[in-house]
Amino acid sequence: MKLTDQTGYSCLIYPKDKKIILNPIEVTDEKGVNYIRYFVLFPKANEIYEWTLVKPNILKAGEYSDDPINNTIGALTTWDFSYKTLDDTAFWDEKVLAKDGGTFKYLKKMQ
Repeated sequence: MKLTDQTGYSCLIYPKDKKIILNPIEVTDEKGVNYIRYFVLFPKANEIYEWTLVKPNILKAGEYSDDPINNTIGALTTWDFSYKTLDDTAFWDEKVLAKDGGTFKYLKKMQ
């Protein structure tokens, strides 16, 4: 897996308190296929997880737009890039931070 930054584009989605940050990133797999995958940062703990609730968005070569991100996040909560922060507590608690048996249900820790 290779993280790419061909566009210089950065997208950070977070609530006002910035306790958690969701970052969609363009990733290229070993076959050269580009995806948008979603990663979560806990700034105080300096831990990064992959958000697994949503499937990676497959991109055409050289394509990166806001549409896949808006569609993915917008399907789960009221949000698009016109909002400065995402302050839907239910979204964060139920779609990102949900736990099952003491472990995160939708977050896979990155090594």
